[in-house]
Amino acid sequence: MKKTIIIGVIITLTAFIFIAGCSGATGKNVDTDDKCSSLSGGAKENCYLEEKECNQMQAGNAQDSCVAELAKEAKDIKGCDSIVDVKNKAYCQTAVAFALDDVSICANLADQNWQDNCNYHFALEDNDDTFCLVVSNEGQQQDCYFKLAAATDNPLLCEYLDKVKKDKCVFDIAVKTNDLELCQYVSSATNRDVCRLKLAENTGDEKYCDYIGSKIIKNNCYGKIGKTDLQS
Repeated sequence: MKKTIIIGVIITLTAFIFIAGCSGATGKNVDTDDKCSSLSGGAKENCYLEEKECNQMQAGNAQDSCVAELAKEAKDIKGCDSIVDVKNKAYCQTAVAFALDDVSICANLADQNWQDNCNYHFALEDNDDTFCLVVSNEGQQQDCYFKLAAATDNPLLCEYLDKVKKDKCVFDIAVKTNDLELCQYVSSATNRDVCRLKLAENTGDEKYCDYIGSKIIKNNCYGKIGKTDLQS
């Protein structure tokens, strides 16, 4: 009887040691401090994302986003190397480029969309139109020049825009800088007069009204600055 009991105890201990060994070998030991492990599905993934426990997440976009956040915080471009997806890796590298303020990274991005986003960012961040030039997406490139022209009050950058955007670009800078001569480069005669009207409103100076061709807009201009002897 005693022999049977002893054998039973040995078998039980052996089974316990075997189970514990398997658990350690697979790296799946229960972490009592892991507050996310009791969750499931999207809630579990979001929890690991918030805790930045990227290695606990399922492979995919969410895990890649988590890795990108860690790489950005560490300002370490090599932190993106574990990401397989081309677009997600380029996003990660772009985030690091912004964190490091290093435009040279943009040229090495494998995804064209993120390369454009990267150059667009530095064009506006550094007020440097050469980065607008290398943006391949036409719409984004136009927006780059338009915003940079407005930020720097440089009407020469308006020349890179299509007719409609160019007129608005020149008009806005002329009004902002009270540049009467620049109003002349607005293509529409009516908008040229409105540009001069805006300058008169900005400065309270009737001399700008004198350059207006339309009698209606000219009289409106004089009226806005308080001149009573209007033209008939």
